[in-house]
Amino acid sequence: MVALLLEKGASDAGDTLDAGIERDHMDVVKVVLASGKVSKEALSSALASAKSQGKTEAAGLLVKAGAVPLPTASSVLSADTMASYAGAYRNEAGLQVAISVDDGRLLVTMQGRPPMELSPKENSLFALVGAGPVTVSFNLEEGHVTGITVKPPPTGAVFKRVMEATK
Repeated sequence: MVALLLEKGASDAGDTLDAGIERDHMDVVKVVLASGKVSKEALSSALASAKSQGKTEAAGLLVKAGAVPLPTASSVLSADTMASYAGAYRNEAGLQVAISVDDGRLLVTMQGRPPMELSPKENSLFALVGAGPVTVSFNLEEGHVTGITVKPPPTGAVFKRVMEATK
């Protein structure tokens, strides 16, 4: 069924791949990879997600399909810059997220969820690994981090900094 839908023009191959990995449906993963309809960026994001979930079979299939590891924050940012991003952030609805640094990685922790890694895309824009097309950008004013913007939604959900991490 998945092969037929992709063959007929279904445009959510990346989402289907992510769901197949999450649910351990390797037959779905194989069909989606064979379709060739998943971008290199989506393959690499799926690889990071599979590794974080301990899905070694899926990770192996993704590597064979051309996935490469996403860059870590420490591969492009200084330790001081990463430390400047660490802290707590809250949106108008009261939802709080924490940004932390662990072993050269920037992590986002939301209430009741395990930490998710941020992979640098450009400047202060990061992909939220394992969350599909979700991005996080750090808002800067006069060289200081004042908040983050999470997209989608299209206009972005803004979280203001409520405190800096302790050193």
